[in-house]
Amino acid sequence: MKKILLICILLFEINTLLLAQISIPYYNNFETDTIGWYSDTSYGDSFHWDSTNYVGCSGSRGLGVGIDTSGTYTALYSPLFDFTNVSYASLCLTHKYDATLYQDGVRIDYSYNNSFWVILGGPSQGTNWYNAPTIMATGLPAWSGTSTNCINSSIALYNSSGSSIIQFRFMPVSMASNIDEYFLDDFRICISPCACDSIVSIEELEPESDYAIYPNPAVNSFTIESKNFGNSEFSIYNSTGQQVFKGELSKAKTIPSNYFIPGIYFVKILDSRKCTVKKVVITSH
Repeated sequence: MKKILLICILLFEINTLLLAQISIPYYNNFETDTIGWYSDTSYGDSFHWDSTNYVGCSGSRGLGVGIDTSGTYTALYSPLFDFTNVSYASLCLTHKYDATLYQDGVRIDYSYNNSFWVILGGPSQGTNWYNAPTIMATGLPAWSGTSTNCINSSIALYNSSGSSIIQFRFMPVSMASNIDEYFLDDFRICISPCACDSIVSIEELEPESDYAIYPNPAVNSFTIESKNFGNSEFSIYNSTGQQVFKGELSKAKTIPSNYFIPGIYFVKILDSRKCTVKKVVITSH
């Protein structure tokens, strides 16, 4: 068992040699590889390819770290991503954190073309994006406190769209003597108009969900139907990511097609549990 763990750690750390530029969209659940990801080990603590049984995680493996020394930090670096021809993008995570509330925590930074690092987003942006406006260890926003199990967080990458090479880094920081932990289960960069945890790209939308759209293709009108009880809200985006319609949904909503020019549209539906995207085709009226 120790030999297997050692091999996994070695495979993870040699990824520093594998920094080819990766195109968007991107998805890694870390079940089979960590190619392109590497950890800063200068302070003794580093991320490792670990197993997990946390509720809410997508599988059995991910990248985890435990920081048990006061005043230290580590960093997890992503591969280099090529955003040159990307007009819209969002970052979606499944992760877990355990840190002293408002004292320690973890944040994400990004860098253009290997230049200076800038914190990504703030507490008022995205979904579940930082729960602490500042922490004592850094004076910056962070995920702090304890998420009992894996949660989903997402944010639109407005400043990244149309840029060239971008890299991300995860920064867990501790100023306490107790053990702080962070676990990254899924990492996705999406090119759909939905900044949420359930989308990899617009080509990979799952046909089965809690919502249905019919008829599809649509000529005169189409209906968005919920298979669940409760209210939700929806937005409709064209193929360039521009929002063209929005509304509320309880059980079913019929929308006239003459609101739209013929083409492909994406319906983003947000309820209390998750975000779902469905594709609808509008044909000539």
